[in-house]
This record gives sequence, C-alpha cells and structure tokens, in this order.
Amino acid sequence: QYRMNSGTWQTSTTFSDLTANTSYSFTQRKAETESHFASEESSSASFDTLEVDTCGLPFTDSRDGNTYSTVRIGEQCWMAKNLAYLPRVVAGATGSTTTPYYYVYGYNGTDVATAKAQTNYATHGVLYNHPATVNACPTGWRMPTHDDWTDLERAICTSGTCSTDFPYDTSTTEWRGTNEGSKLSTFTLNGNNSSEFTALMSGYRNTDGSFHYVGPTTYFWSSSEGGAGAWDRSLHTSYPTVYRGTHSKAYGFSVRCLKD
Repeated sequence: QYRMNSGTWQTSTTFSDLTANTSYSFTQRKAETESHFASEESSSASFDTLEVDTCGLPFTDSRDGNTYSTVRIGEQCWMAKNLAYLPRVVAGATGSTTTPYYYVYGYNGTDVATAKAQTNYATHGVLYNHPATVNACPTGWRMPTHDDWTDLERAICTSGTCSTDFPYDTSTTEWRGTNEGSKLSTFTLNGNNSSEFTALMSGYRNTDGSFHYVGPTTYFWSSSEGGAGAWDRSLHTSYPTVYRGTHSKAYGFSVRCLKD
C-alpha cells in the first residue's frame, strides 16, 4: 500500500492533484491480507514537485472549444491568437460604454451561430467593447494591463532606448519605439513576427457603428482605464512601431489574454 504525506493508504502508485513547488513524503508498506495485518511502514522517500511550463502548448477554452496557440515573450505567456469567446453578438449599430457588447467584424445580426460562421470570426476572432473584456478571458488567463503591454514592448525592444521609448506612465502616447511593431506581426512595416505574437490586422468597430480597416490596422484593449476610456495598443501596416493611447470604451477592439 502507498500514501502521500499523512494521507489515506491506497493500492495504486498514482497520485493526482499534487501541487507544484511543494515537498511530499511518499511511503509504502505491505498490504493487509487474510493472514497478515498491514505491516508497519517499510520505506519512504521525499521529493519536491516542480511547476511544468505549459506556455508554448495549445490551450483549449473549455467554454466553447476554441483552441489558442500560446507564446512566451520575456516573462509573460500570451495567447498568440485573438480571443474568439462569443457568448452573444450584436450588430455594429448597438453600442455602449457600460453594457458589454460583442461584435464580429462586418456582421450586423444577433445570431451567434451565424456570426461564428463568418470568415472574419474564424480569422480575426471577436471585437469587444471595453465592458465586455472584463469577463472575456478564460479561467487561468486575464486581460493585460497597460503596464503588461509595456512589459511586452520592453521584452522585444533592443534599441538601447527602451525605457524612454516605453515608459511605465500614463502620459506617453502615440507611435513608440523603433521596430517593435515589426516583431509582433508579419503585416506591419518590415514585419517579421520574430516574437511569434502573430498579430493580424483585424480592424475595429467604430463608435458610430461602422466597421473599419480590417487589413491595414488592429487595436488591442488593456484592462486599464485612462482618459475618458481605456488604454490600448495598435499596429498598422504603414508603421514598424507600436501605438499606445486611450479610446472610448464603446469601441470594439480585439483581445489578447495573458496567462495568470
């Protein structure tokens, strides 16, 4: 018989639900038979569990079965694909800065199955107004903050001026850096996607209800409020750099989740 620490004796040597970075004591003894009682503890061994880095392996969202590539950039683990969680959908004309709304680029209906059948859904995922991002990421993942995006930018920056190009503040805006945008996508100017972040130019939903610029540009929300709205990042086919700024929470932007 076998047990872990002071747990229940069992006949199997398989133990589930062990915690990473934890010390355990594994003990075995002779099992009880018809003619013999269980023996005193006969041997034991101690060991430490390690945390296995699963970043780089595909992640499947149990809510809808969507699977996402993942990539480690610096100390962070990112989804390498736009979030496609779509519990409901509205037409572009429906908008709010407080009520969560979900959009699929170019689709102006309310049927989720039809929205998911759109090519833009399969390619670009979902556009979220900012309230919809609050509970968008699956368990174990979260929305990146403004500083999380700055961490990403600094991780791929090699210019020697990274701290001034990408400061941890809420006053620096506009296009920043030298070629960091090129490292995040093959579609930016001189893009090589060397980071494997794999940004697509997924466009956005405007506050007037129209959809714009799939192909030339993309925007990603952060969880951080700023100005009259929230902080975001943008890439464009005409720039090798990264745009940082704030927009109204009514815009529909893409989401990339960050592992907890």
